[in-house]
Amino acid sequence: MSEIEIPRSRQKIILLTLGSLLFIAAGYWISIEIADEQTRLPTLYVKIIGIISIGFGSIGFIYSLKSLFNRKHSLIINNKGVIDNSSGVSVGLIKWSDITDIEITQVKSTKFILLFVENPEHYINNSKSFKKFLLKSNHKMYGTPLSISSTSLQCTFDDLEKEIRSGLERYHSLN
Repeated sequence: MSEIEIPRSRQKIILLTLGSLLFIAAGYWISIEIADEQTRLPTLYVKIIGIISIGFGSIGFIYSLKSLFNRKHSLIINNKGVIDNSSGVSVGLIKWSDITDIEITQVKSTKFILLFVENPEHYINNSKSFKKFLLKSNHKMYGTPLSISSTSLQCTFDDLEKEIRSGLERYHSLN
């Protein structure tokens, strides 16, 4: 099997950076400018919403800046498996021999490939702190900690799904 390398989409990462900055600005505006002026909700509640917006925006901003300057390919599909470096919850190599099933799910307009594996705890326990928390959350919500989206990749979701499915089929036909 030849190796398929899918790089990051710089345009998508730049949009993520700008969106993150908008979240930070909106959070600041909500918590500093709006919270004390509005009368519909308790002031503390509105300030908490603003702070949460700043937090999510900051996480997205930091991730997007790291992604912009990261020269590694986001996703590699080869004879060993899928090497995923495409998101903040990526785990690196997911071996074909570990994958038991592939499903597609969608949250709002974003589609995800769910990779079900023999030992999900292995992938969860080999991660650190916040990533470990996110992987556990994915596992509770979807039945697997591993998901891949084409959001930050230079490919369409359909092409990504096709390449992963055909890689798994090739692996099973050889073993």
